[in-house]
Amino acid sequence: MRYRVAILAATIAAGLPQAFAAQSNVSMTVEITDARKANAKLMQEYTWNSRTELLEAGEVEDMRLDLVKYGSDGHLQRTLLNDQSAPLPFVTGPNAQGSAFGGGTAGARSLLR
Repeated sequence: MRYRVAILAATIAAGLPQAFAAQSNVSMTVEITDARKANAKLMQEYTWNSRTELLEAGEVEDMRLDLVKYGSDGHLQRTLLNDQSAPLPFVTGPNAQGSAFGGGTAGARSLLR
């Protein structure tokens, strides 16, 4: 009889840590789920600046700044802050008089006619 009681006590003692571990895993899973929900809510309110540069031969050809945030549908929404494009080419040649049109004010007037 004492032998059976000892075996029963050993079996119960061996099973208790597993029962506590299973309960601990459940509570940890609930904590992780709650933390993920809180992080997802905070990400909906978070905004950041995004800088995009177009490089050619190691030099910046174009640069764009956007304000980015998550929309109500979960997709990214971008608001343009600054779009610095490359400068217009300087026209050289027989008709060039320092204007991008190539003919100074006379060239610009001829384009308007």
